[in-house]
Amino acid sequence: NNLPLTLSDVDAASDHLCRVLDAAECARLAHPCEDFRNAAHSASQQLSTIMHEINTSPYLYKSLIQMQSQYPQDTEEYRVVRSLAADMERGGIQSPDAGVKARALLALADQHGAAFVAEAMRPGNRGAEHLARMLAARANHAAMLNEKSYAHLQFA
Repeated sequence: NNLPLTLSDVDAASDHLCRVLDAAECARLAHPCEDFRNAAHSASQQLSTIMHEINTSPYLYKSLIQMQSQYPQDTEEYRVVRSLAADMERGGIQSPDAGVKARALLALADQHGAAFVAEAMRPGNRGAEHLARMLAARANHAAMLNEKSYAHLQFA
């Protein structure tokens, strides 16, 4: 697609996807029927994969960088566009080689995070292994981007 993206396009797509993802997550965590929770878990994983692909799209990143010049720096629109681009930069989008590996580590961390939450909800199992793997993937991601820690990367 060669049509230029606008901030309203990005906002609308994000809003729609997040609404569906939030509903799937709610059902995954709170529905009384285990079969329903399992189906919601599968849907949530599929939606998270789509969200990850969008959040690591070079086309979207380039569009956000171009959009920055459309708004004065003291406007809300500029801050939103800059924030979205900065989120992608923390994922390594601006570094093609390290970025691919860093984004794979983030996807792995997200998978282990979701598994940890699912396991923590079950009696007698707290999902410590998934938590440890999530934290390790986040630490490796930060190190790959030359940051002291994942927290430093997120709050820089």
